[in-house]
Amino acid sequence: MKLKNILILILCIVLCPPIVMAVSDNTVYTEFTGGNSSSTGSGTEQSPYNLFEDALNAVEDGGTICVGEKGAFVNSSDDKPLVINKNVTITSKSDTAPEISIRKAGVVLGGNVSFKNVVLSLVNGNHALIAANGYTLTLDNVTYFQNTREVHIVGGTLYDKNGVSLSPTVGEKSKIVLSGNKTHFGNIYAGSINGSFDKDVEIDINGVTGKNIGKVYSCGAKEGYYNSDNFLDPNNEPTAPTAGSTVYGVTGNVNINLSNSSICEIDGDCGSGRANVSVVTEYQYSSAMKNIGLLTVDSGMLELTEINDDVNVKINSNGILDMSNLGECSVNDFYGGGTLVLAKDGLLTVNGTLSGVTEFQTSGGVNSSGIAEYDRLYIKTSKGDGSFTFNPYATQSHMTLDKTVDGFKTSSKTEESVVLKSFGITGSEFNDTSLEVNQGYFDIPIETEFEGSGFYDISMVPLVYTVSYNGETYGPRNSTLTDDGNYEGDFKELNMCFAPITDNISVTKYSSTIGFMDDIAEGVYDVTVTAPTASGNVERSFKLIVGDVTPTATPTAEPTATPTATPTPTVEPTATPTATPTAEPMATPTVKPTAEPTATPTATPTAEPTATPTVKPTAETTATPTVKPTTEPTATPTVKPTAEPTAIPTVSNKVEFTKDGDRVNAKIILDKQVSAENIKMYVVYKENDVLKRVETVNVNDDFTAEFTIPNELKNTEISVYIWNDKMNPYMDIQKVTTEQSSLF
Repeated sequence: MKLKNILILILCIVLCPPIVMAVSDNTVYTEFTGGNSSSTGSGTEQSPYNLFEDALNAVEDGGTICVGEKGAFVNSSDDKPLVINKNVTITSKSDTAPEISIRKAGVVLGGNVSFKNVVLSLVNGNHALIAANGYTLTLDNVTYFQNTREVHIVGGTLYDKNGVSLSPTVGEKSKIVLSGNKTHFGNIYAGSINGSFDKDVEIDINGVTGKNIGKVYSCGAKEGYYNSDNFLDPNNEPTAPTAGSTVYGVTGNVNINLSNSSICEIDGDCGSGRANVSVVTEYQYSSAMKNIGLLTVDSGMLELTEINDDVNVKINSNGILDMSNLGECSVNDFYGGGTLVLAKDGLLTVNGTLSGVTEFQTSGGVNSSGIAEYDRLYIKTSKGDGSFTFNPYATQSHMTLDKTVDGFKTSSKTEESVVLKSFGITGSEFNDTSLEVNQGYFDIPIETEFEGSGFYDISMVPLVYTVSYNGETYGPRNSTLTDDGNYEGDFKELNMCFAPITDNISVTKYSSTIGFMDDIAEGVYDVTVTAPTASGNVERSFKLIVGDVTPTATPTAEPTATPTATPTPTVEPTATPTATPTAEPMATPTVKPTAEPTATPTATPTAEPTATPTVKPTAETTATPTVKPTTEPTATPTVKPTAEPTAIPTVSNKVEFTKDGDRVNAKIILDKQVSAENIKMYVVYKENDVLKRVETVNVNDDFTAEFTIPNELKNTEISVYIWNDKMNPYMDIQKVTTEQSSLF
């Protein structure tokens, strides 16, 4: 029998399970509370199946499997994947996310499967992936167990490295749905592993942060390398599959839909075609995209760091496509309707057809374009009837974007304009304790400087305002132009108007366009003013306190897990700890050592040291110990105490070995309390990196174990693995040296 088969038999210890009769239902329960091969339970909430396989066999098509807090377990004696060949939802019984430990080699669907609020632990390093195989795979707030390898998501079929399918019958269309901010996986591959795929694939990613997902590939991949003969080594991890559209292509259509999900990189090369990508987002995020067929920005702002120069682009009315990082770039067809942002010195060449009406901006603007260069071609195009609107930067109010033979170009500079050179606010906090703001106005002093010829006043500058009050943020809001030709910022919901003139910004409840509003409420208003200067936008902020109000301190970044019932913060934290120690020693030592540590430690420590050390050590050991000794005296005192002693000593997971002849005694030490029956101990013998033998060792209730080193293996490298009953390691590999070592 091959060595690998022997190892599998030793490690799995699979017994023939008794047949458990249970009535199938739309909801069955499973919770791993027995042994690896204990097929017990009836599937009810009161008597859940011990093994996940029993729950999967019992649940009806379209039903639900609920996993208890202790998790679920899938046993195995081979390297074949777990096949889920029915439509089923697998979810947590409670709010906690239990672990589903799978010793099969990956997961392949034969039906539409949803995982919700669970942790997937793929113990087997072979096929560390989930393959949709032409069905719908939904992962809602699901992550892989961080102590096992990274799990990848596959749209197609799983083949072995010889091209033999390891999957059930392929479905009609693959759909991968990832959602929830807790979802965390590796790469996503639209196609198959070790083979091609001829079905359509849709990938929907909703509300998943970019750091929780690797790259997205629109093709299949060659499976990564994994040394299955060294599967006991916790550092032996499979490499990620290598994408390859030529050999592992997808001949169906691939569509990738992102909703509030910032995927760092997407490759749309399917092999025979290209993927289409659509984006919906409430926030700005950036992405690198390659080999995309059609990019659609439905809503929100997408900032591109890379894009292929023959992509077709569509910007819908609420979408903003920021291509300012690309400098001079090109696209094929351009379907307008939203906003296009280029760099100040950028150029977009439309090689195909231009259609629709799009707002053009350069980067750096707030509700308008940033600063643009005069007499510059920004959009080069010759086909189609599309057009661009342009709302110039405030200091370039006379600039236009005009259609020319070559495309769209800004106008020439005709005269020297008067522009704002600098803008500042004299102060950072202003207190209106007398409520002047409701009696007339309250002035915020400012400093301004203009350049150019002619008269200009700050009231003629379209400032932009943002106000935060009571946890809500209003704006950024553009100023409105009054009938007098001046600008003011109105916030009707706050009954507040900002009216700049000369050296002040007046805050009042009267607006030239709205009229008198209700009184401005007492409280703290955080105001940011954005001013368009000749060199770009500048932001200045201040705090306006209306009424006799004391502003709260800046809140902590993260709230405490359990807030105090009645918090009473100190006015000023103690900068330096008190010099006089407490009469009784604290259970936890102070941060700093005593002022005078022992200059020269005694050669032999006292049998029972004093509870409180003397200021200066005596030359000779104390003849009569003090009444109250320390619990455990230091065997050999240190020459110099550490600056910050450990308050509570930690216990590192380890194994202590002693030897009696050829027999090795082992003492397992864990920093967490577990049951001895959940500890699995394996002894591995290697010679020149060649595996010679694996032995399973029983662990006693007192966490001790013993084994005998075979005579022919005394000079080999001996390692001990301590795992739990789900084959996850408790600690790093423990090395046992040979009899030549000084350890024994």
